[in-house]
Amino acid sequence: MKQHPFDPVSAFFGVIIGGSALAVTLADERVFDISSRWVWPAVIIIAGALLLGSALAKASRDED
Repeated sequence: MKQHPFDPVSAFFGVIIGGSALAVTLADERVFDISSRWVWPAVIIIAGALLLGSALAKASRDED
């Protein structure tokens, strides 16, 4: 796999999404007023997994 240049926009949003997931996971559920503590972190983790899968699929197509 070839190394690609640093993408600051993707890095910024990755830090924001990861930080949001961490904040929701560790925060008191009354702060966010959600019924289940794991709903938003699960949504964010699933979205990240889908994006990772998409990137890996594209990388494997580029190698062919």
